[in-house]
Amino acid sequence: MLDQEEIRVGRKTLGKMLPYALMGLAVFSFNSSLDLPYVVRGYATLMEFQVGFLILYFLVQKRSIAKK
Repeated sequence: MLDQEEIRVGRKTLGKMLPYALMGLAVFSFNSSLDLPYVVRGYATLMEFQVGFLILYFLVQKRSIAKK
């Protein structure tokens, strides 16, 4: 049986990973619907992830500053 501390740690980890999982799903679904050559789709995926990580970084920083 899980105690309250393990449940709290699990929720905290899930909360940190959820934005990245959602970003991955969004990029995957967007790129799978495109009708582009394989190489161009690969470059588009890399660019989308880089922009997505930057956006998530600034959103997380803004949220952590607001908590303090």
